[in-house]
Amino acid sequence: MKKALITCVNFNTYSVLNDYIRSIDVAAKKVVDKLAVTIAVADNTVQNYKDISIETETAALNIYSYHKNLGYMGGAVQILKDMQYEQVSAYDYVFVSNVDITLSEDFFEKLLEVETRDVGWIVPSVFRKSDGSNENPFITKKPSKFKKILRLLIYLVIIYLGFK
Repeated sequence: MKKALITCVNFNTYSVLNDYIRSIDVAAKKVVDKLAVTIAVADNTVQNYKDISIETETAALNIYSYHKNLGYMGGAVQILKDMQYEQVSAYDYVFVSNVDITLSEDFFEKLLEVETRDVGWIVPSVFRKSDGSNENPFITKKPSKFKKILRLLIYLVIIYLGFK
């Protein structure tokens, strides 16, 4: 059975956090025999924090009550540090996610259909209302060494000339 770890950060967003956890649990029920899902929540809320005690039927829920503003990535990274490498590396999938989203009921079913490599990012589509453009996927392949150097040179010239 495969394993998935979803790390997320709460900063005084309890109502959307509960909806998010519920959506994960609903999606996890669909693959209960193929994928074990663990949700790890960093509670970065500094003041007026609440207990996170939502019941889940399928997904395991672990709360890390930091109650200090570690930031979005800071909170997620702190969870991974606290869990330690051996435990985190046992997961087939590790997510860092916002809590202001919901998963579709078939999210994990579709995930299990995708062939994965050692590293990858799954990101949502980001549509601009102004022009209807899709900002993701921004880069679908790793840029060549030449393109990286070219971008670096352009950046350095812009900085040197004082444009921002």
